[in-house]
Amino acid sequence: MPSLTMDVARVLRLSLALWLAASLHAFPSILNCSRELEAGGANIMGQMPILAAELQVSVQRGNGQELAQGAEYYKDEILYVSHPAQMKQLRASGGARFANGETCTHESKYAYLNMSLATGTVSVWAGSASMYGAVAVTPKLKLVPGGFYAPPSAPVEL
Repeated sequence: MPSLTMDVARVLRLSLALWLAASLHAFPSILNCSRELEAGGANIMGQMPILAAELQVSVQRGNGQELAQGAEYYKDEILYVSHPAQMKQLRASGGARFANGETCTHESKYAYLNMSLATGTVSVWAGSASMYGAVAVTPKLKLVPGGFYAPPSAPVEL
């Protein structure tokens, strides 16, 4: 019959092995929305996130119009946010909320971003990883308030 000391030692070894394995992988998709996701910010899975200026989030209106840095958003519109990476987390600030009611989402293709609660400048960005190495964080796309009227738009076929 194994002793309690041997069982505790086995549990500790297993815990250490799992912790070490997790520290080698970068999974922004499992981050809690309250955790920081900033280039140069707090470590994620043991590594500081890096800025990936070549990566961008795509934000579109319902009619397919791509929004550029500094574009206006309207309080009553739903925007479509996407990023090509498989393992990612999309983020928004300024009161905008994804369809899940949160400021972050892990949607695999695109995500709906509700602007009805947005106030002031809204930033949209993403963190992604290829499994190993640091999480790559996109530059923030900043949108400014444009009022309450959204131009007519046709649904996007995604």
